[in-house]
Amino acid sequence: MIIHSYAVSYPWQEKKGPAIAVARGGNIIGGGDWSADRLIPDYVRAVHDSTSITLRYPTATRPWQHVLALVHGYLKILAGLSGSNPSLYARAWNLGPADPQPYSVKEVFEILASCWRRPEIKYMDNPASEANALALDSSLARSKLDWSPNWDTVKSIEKTAEWYAEYYKDPAKAWDITRSQVLEWRASNSK
Repeated sequence: MIIHSYAVSYPWQEKKGPAIAVARGGNIIGGGDWSADRLIPDYVRAVHDSTSITLRYPTATRPWQHVLALVHGYLKILAGLSGSNPSLYARAWNLGPADPQPYSVKEVFEILASCWRRPEIKYMDNPASEANALALDSSLARSKLDWSPNWDTVKSIEKTAEWYAEYYKDPAKAWDITRSQVLEWRASNSK
C-alpha cells in the first residue's frame, strides 16, 4: 500500500517519479538461506548438527519455489520497466510455483530427507496461529511477462538439498555450487 501510494503521488507518466512495480514471491527456497524459523534452514541445521527438527504445522501448504525463479521474474519486470513501454510493467505481480498441487511442510521435509539425511522430527505443541494454506496466482506474470519457473517444486527442493550437502562437504565451494546451479537454471530456461 505504501508503494502504491507513492506511485500514485508521483506518477512516472508525468515525469514526477519512476515507473514502479511490486512483486511478491512464494516461499523462497535455495542454497545459502540460514534464517531462523524456516523449514529448510532448520532442516539443514538439524542434519548438520545431528539434532531434531521441530515442525510447527506439518500439514500447512505453501507456494514453494526456488530463489532463481524469483530472481528471473524480478529481472523480467525490471527489463520491462526499463524498456520503451513501462506502463505494461508498472503494477503488482505475483511470482509463484507452476505446480498444480500444493506441497505441505511435511511433504517438503520428506523430499529433503530422500535427498540427504533424515533428522528426527518433533512437533510443536500449540504453535502460534498461522494460515494452513497459502497460494499465489501467477497467471498474470505467466501471460504478460512470459515468465514461468523452469524447475518444479520437487526439483527446486532437490537442488536446494544438493546445494547444502555440497556446501557442507567444502564450504569454500559455495560460489562454485551456486554458479553451477545458476548455469543449470539458465540452460533449462528457454524464455
